[in-house]
Amino acid sequence: MRRTRNHDVEVDALTPFSDDSGVDTAPLWALVAEQLTAAGADLDALRSGATEADIAAAEAELGVPLPEDVRAIHRDHDGCSEALLDGREWLSLGRMVSEWRVWRDLLQRGCFEDAEPAPSGGVKPQWFNPLWIPVTHDGAGNHHCLDLDPGRGGVRGQVIALRHDDPERVVVAGSLYAFLLMAEWGAR
Repeated sequence: MRRTRNHDVEVDALTPFSDDSGVDTAPLWALVAEQLTAAGADLDALRSGATEADIAAAEAELGVPLPEDVRAIHRDHDGCSEALLDGREWLSLGRMVSEWRVWRDLLQRGCFEDAEPAPSGGVKPQWFNPLWIPVTHDGAGNHHCLDLDPGRGGVRGQVIALRHDDPERVVVAGSLYAFLLMAEWGAR
């Protein structure tokens, strides 16, 4: 359980987010604000929210609808301008699309044909899948990605670790909401 001043939030890292339950992002942002303040980070690093047009444009470019928790989270804050999420940048919708294009283009050029991935349960055995959407970036080519095409035992919208030079593909959270809630904000 994560505690904030005004909320107790229970989250199981691997529990998927249910699009049918509605999205209450208040506990998430309360926790983020507390962590950023405690770390002495600037709350203004959280970008203002994306518009419905921004979300629709990203979905059109990606060719897939985003899970409702992702949409709700980005309506509130469209990423952050500094590497404040476990030392990584939480990507705006525009940066998500940009980083996804890099990986997609490498895939289309056949750059991963000889790669031998080593996925964990719930992740398809691929070096990259065009339905893996980057949500963080560490500046060195490594990401956490939304997995919108999970393997057996996985769930749509789970978050996986994707390193450019490591074959392991591991589920780290059942949803973006759970991933952001469990992260250490303010860590650089």
